Amino acid sequence: MPRFDAAQCLALAAEPMVGQPRAGSDDIGTPFVLDGGCFYLRRNWRHETALAAHLRARRAMATGVALAEADLRALFNGSWSDHEQAQREAVRRVLGKQLFVLTGGPGSGKTTTVLRMLLALARDHAARHAGHPPAIRIAAPTGKAAQRLTDAGNRASHLCFERQIHGFILMGKVLDEANTAVRLCAAA
Repeated sequence: MPRFDAAQCLALAAEPMVGQPRAGSDDIGTPFVLDGGCFYLRRNWRHETALAAHLRARRAMATGVALAEADLRALFNGSWSDHEQAQREAVRRVLGKQLFVLTGGPGSGKTTTVLRMLLALARDHAARHAGHPPAIRIAAPTGKAAQRLTDAGNRASHLCFERQIHGFILMGKVLDEANTAVRLCAAA
């Protein structure tokens, strides 16, 4: 939905059922909210601002943890092709993050990249916590995508144990079960 122009914002602001946020307060007593040229139901505005605050807090907690070049090469089987550049960069950046969003079209390597990220995160966690495995929760937009991640994760962790692939040894499964984002939020 496009933003309202200045004249439309003034007209909406004059309506008695439309409120505007005040600095330091989320107490808007009207059913509608006009915020920065965007028009919301009050409930949706509160949810969006709460989510934004939560994401800002997670971003602020991020730490800069470097992934050793040798470990990155190991995760990619020594391959350093140009078509994997974006995947390598995503794996390199995931350490130390409290939230990471990975997107891409069909066949772009999202599942494989997520598994590489999980291996790097699990190894980093085990190194910092006396070998204890991390608790990893993963969310996907659909049930089918969640099932693919679960299946791929279980296959990958099974291979890691049997052959200790890439020198990345994990304890337990990489992940027990991926969920849709809605199910994961409902369980929290």
